[in-house]
Amino acid sequence: MCNVHSHGVPHCPWCEIGLAGSGGVWAAIVGVQTLIATRSSPMGMLTRTVVSVAAFPVVGGVLALAIGLATGYWS
Repeated sequence: MCNVHSHGVPHCPWCEIGLAGSGGVWAAIVGVQTLIATRSSPMGMLTRTVVSVAAFPVVGGVLALAIGLATGYWS
């Protein structure tokens, strides 16, 4: 649940950085997935699809950690 409207608690860093910031997060996640899915490689179609889908939580998690640390969300 989003807590951006709750008073007295730290707000979600992705909501706090605004539309431009969250758009950048979205673009980074989708960009990595697109690169994996469309690059020329010896991986088969199924493997590329699985790796591309798995990139979503991995890239999202790394970005969430980085933004959370940068904004002091856990302090």
